[in-house]
Amino acid sequence: MRIRTTAVVVTSALAGLMVPARPAYADAVPVRYQATGAYNPVGAKSVAVRCPAGTSVLGTGGEVNGGGGKVILTGIVPDTALTTVTVSAVARTGQPDGWSITAYAVCRAPGLYEPVRVASSGLLWNASATCPVGKQVTGAGFAILNATGSAFLDRLKPSTGLTHVDVHARGVAIGADNLMAYAICAVPVDQAERTEATADSEGGASTSAVAGQPLYAPGGTSRTYTVGGEITGGGQVHLDALVPNPALDTARARAVVAPAPPAAGTTFVALDDAYSVTAFGLCIGSWY
Repeated sequence: MRIRTTAVVVTSALAGLMVPARPAYADAVPVRYQATGAYNPVGAKSVAVRCPAGTSVLGTGGEVNGGGGKVILTGIVPDTALTTVTVSAVARTGQPDGWSITAYAVCRAPGLYEPVRVASSGLLWNASATCPVGKQVTGAGFAILNATGSAFLDRLKPSTGLTHVDVHARGVAIGADNLMAYAICAVPVDQAERTEATADSEGGASTSAVAGQPLYAPGGTSRTYTVGGEITGGGQVHLDALVPNPALDTARARAVVAPAPPAAGTTFVALDDAYSVTAFGLCIGSWY
């Protein structure tokens, strides 16, 4: 597997102007919380994780556990109040095995960040949520509404300038306005950077890419708040894991090949597609 890494630096929109005194909230520590649902063959599931009192959701993630590519991640949704993250998934027709899902929330005291959630629906296969002026992306999410397992996520991507979140789906039968993009937007911090890494499938049915921290950030001064991913190439390939690790220093995106639904009395048939997956880590630091 070949790994390619890239870092894109985004400074505050006020770069070049007078920088205000370091705010008190800069020392607040983000923490990852998670919740995992039952492991069984139920066809549709959702699970929610809640931030502790006094903190807000600033970052997100979600993951399918098991399923062998036959379970479609259909939503990573921060609520309007930014207290919870709900992750949902559906099993494709003929999936007989057990599986579960995990929801991740990166929580911290909101302080002067003043985080808000922006939600936007898209026409068919594309949706984009844009932050209001004066705020930048700290978290990203999506939802495929009325999901049947026929449409699946292949892009959840914070923009280079951290101004918006782009979502794209592939497959069939998604329907108008059934694809949602979510952005968690906050007052710009002193440094924010989108890092990325790409892994080539080389024929594998499951491929993960892991993006790290900014190269120039001193140890412990930067944390991964949210994870994005993008698939290039392939056909029936979808994202089923977007995970900030417990230490919040890496971002992992996993792509899996969705086996073709079986004919009556047969088993799933894996589709051999060449593809690559890129992981995006949205890193926020308190270095100066």
